[in-house]
Amino acid sequence: MPRKMVTKVCLALISGITLAGSALASSYTANFTGPGLDPSLYFLPVRFFDPSVDPTYSVGGDKLTLRDNSGGAGEANVFSHFAVTGDFRAKITADTSKLNGAGLDFAAFDSVLGDGGFSGITFPGGNIFTDGAANVGSTFNDHMHSYQASGPGHAGTVTLEIDRIGTALSVYDDGMLVNHADDLSLTHPIGFLISLCLGSCYPALPQGMPASVTISSFTITQPSSNIAEPATLAVLGPALAMVAIVRRRGAQLGCASPQQPV
Repeated sequence: MPRKMVTKVCLALISGITLAGSALASSYTANFTGPGLDPSLYFLPVRFFDPSVDPTYSVGGDKLTLRDNSGGAGEANVFSHFAVTGDFRAKITADTSKLNGAGLDFAAFDSVLGDGGFSGITFPGGNIFTDGAANVGSTFNDHMHSYQASGPGHAGTVTLEIDRIGTALSVYDDGMLVNHADDLSLTHPIGFLISLCLGSCYPALPQGMPASVTISSFTITQPSSNIAEPATLAVLGPALAMVAIVRRRGAQLGCASPQQPV
């Protein structure tokens, strides 16, 4: 194994051990009992040029389901109203068996910059995505660095994880390290995104058939309770998220208003 890769893997392992050894406290667990969406989250659908695309969601039975029945290009996005500071471990567990070539994207992003359109960054923060067919990828960015990785993942029910220790960021697919950086400078509070994406995140492509993904858990743990809910974030809300999507995807989008559960 090349020396650079050995160092990268070792740093990721050290970060994981450090976080595990800290006095972790459960800071946040999403409530998917329904019928409405957890009030700490909000839904934002996106359509790419095609008004027939119908991104939507439903909540119940301790699960959140994101779906699009059109098979066209679009996104069903759930953003956090809150942001966190400091170290964290964020996880989702999802059934990807009905993605049908679409993608599941789990991201931790700079809640102030949105997605970097104002600073020249493609997407400040990190994410991990899968197409439900054993393919996985990840992108990290800040003012100085960009890291991309892809490879084999796990199909079916998967757990995607994002860990932050200081300036180090690591992402995992069912415990398998996918991407790591030890020098990301993310100075603002971090928000979170769960997205069913069709034609907008690698390796996801619209397949002309319905797609859905079911999230059974979304948790964030931290060494201490660092969840911040500044008034400015509450005011910016969906508008900031929309700017993030526009900048991140690099496309002219047509967007619908937040939808109610179906």
